Amino acid sequence: MIDPVFGQIEFGVAAWDGVVPFEFPPAGTLHLAVHVCACKSGPSASQRATFQQLCARYAVLWPGIARSLAECHPTLSTAEEVGRSLRPKVGCYIEECATTDHNDFELVYEFDRPGEGSRGYFVRIIGWEVVEAVMAE
Repeated sequence: MIDPVFGQIEFGVAAWDGVVPFEFPPAGTLHLAVHVCACKSGPSASQRATFQQLCARYAVLWPGIARSLAECHPTLSTAEEVGRSLRPKVGCYIEECATTDHNDFELVYEFDRPGEGSRGYFVRIIGWEVVEAVMAE
């Protein structure tokens, strides 16, 4: 399916997946790999609006994201180190539950550093606030 906001996306088990070009030089980001929890009819208008707002607000969210990643990472300690060490594709998981003006979502980062293996760093955004970052292997 070609979505008007997400572009080419494919339906899997209860979600739509795709890769959207998104450049953010301070973190070396080139793409957002979207995973949108929705039924077969496609993402909701609220999910599309959330994604568009995320793209527009990313520069404002970035300092909090970088700080939370630095606090969560076992060896990096500054936002600058985080920005220099990330892989260029960021996961973006948008949930189905909508409030009046946004959907909650997670951004998933990976670091391009020796010893990282399959670690993923999940940054939870609720109400346009960075609420936590956790590491998972």
